[in-house]
Amino acid sequence: MNICATFPVGVIHDFIVRYRIVENSLSRETVDLVSEEMKYTLDEISEHDPSLRTKYAGEFNSAYQKLHYYEVVASLYKGDKKLARQKLKTVMFKRFSYFSIYLLLIFPFSSQKILRILGR
Repeated sequence: MNICATFPVGVIHDFIVRYRIVENSLSRETVDLVSEEMKYTLDEISEHDPSLRTKYAGEFNSAYQKLHYYEVVASLYKGDKKLARQKLKTVMFKRFSYFSIYLLLIFPFSSQKILRILGR
């Protein structure tokens, strides 16, 4: 994200990598750090060039809202659906997908089932 904030970049719309899901992977063990690291990066970009925060206000707002989504995912990995609902409450009407996840959290689905629905 820092590179994109500093230099022009392009986008490749094709899949260029494959990955496999490993049950005990490091990314599964550190899922609770994703929102903190993303927030840190967004804050750093804003601090480095405050004009970007103004120029891309909508994008920054969406990115900061997405932090709640990552907190929800981390809560679900821990099996805490109540905390996941609390984390999603503030942004649940910002996107249909957030509202849909909130509804899933109300129904008696297990955290693992919801994570599978989310593709996690």
